[in-house]
Amino acid sequence: MTEIAPSQHLALETLFHAWLNAMVGVENKSSYRLAINKTIGNLVSSFKGTDAVTLLAFLANLLPRLEPKVRSRPCSIQYDFYRLIAVQGSPTSSYLDQANREVHIQSCC
Repeated sequence: MTEIAPSQHLALETLFHAWLNAMVGVENKSSYRLAINKTIGNLVSSFKGTDAVTLLAFLANLLPRLEPKVRSRPCSIQYDFYRLIAVQGSPTSSYLDQANREVHIQSCC
């Protein structure tokens, strides 16, 4: 599913609803968090060569809705964003600063 996500927007929609619905019944939140982090890493790789706006919007919508025990620490989320931006090329520094601010705020709320 992560491989087709850049061309099929419903793949991200499916992941979004699956993660939110499954989160309620999962007892081991730590393992669930690791699975989500791994999949986000795969998504970042899949969006290589695109502008990744769809992925950024997906993460901005998903992260604040995750339970605190499921959310990643801000440093690991920032790492994924740095990786995503590094894959895409050199954006302006204001773009990078804005992405980091939004992710930090949303993941800490």
